[in-house]
Amino acid sequence: MKTLKTTVLLLLTTLFFNISWAQEVDLPKEPMESVDIASLYVPRTIITAAEQMPEEYYSFRPTPDVRSFGELMAHIAESNFEMTAIAKGETAPVLEVAPTKAEVIKALEDSFDYSAKAREEMTKEQKETMVKFMGGTQPAGNVLDFSVFHSLQHYGNVIVYMRLKGLIPPSSQENAGNEPVRQKSKQE
Repeated sequence: MKTLKTTVLLLLTTLFFNISWAQEVDLPKEPMESVDIASLYVPRTIITAAEQMPEEYYSFRPTPDVRSFGELMAHIAESNFEMTAIAKGETAPVLEVAPTKAEVIKALEDSFDYSAKAREEMTKEQKETMVKFMGGTQPAGNVLDFSVFHSLQHYGNVIVYMRLKGLIPPSSQENAGNEPVRQKSKQE
């Protein structure tokens, strides 16, 4: 009997805290608003990582079966172009990016600008237009949102590549500039 009372008490407490928490959270009024913040943060962070990674590490692969750093960054840019073009009902302006530092940085800047412009100019009706994506159909706005999530997922990879090369990723730096920030050794 004591276990039943404890269980009921825990359930009621959990329910109370969940209800009170939900009442304090202001959810976005428009579906894409919550992703808009990430869409502003992600480009500069990824571009800064591309700028800070020394060119000699663009061919670095943590293991032989994964993309090199340059290939990973090129993939992010290619995917931005592709997903944005799908959302807009266009042909992607860039299909392939060379995995060199100069090409990657230019392609990342252009791809994020292309995506930002699409997010800015797309009407509510255009966001709700169904487009073919990943074997099904999705509202165009969802495809734009997915491109932000895709970039964020790969930024997780970027962090690992940079840490393995002794660099601090931009998201962990106090003032991210264009110069790489080296990790301190355990003796420092």
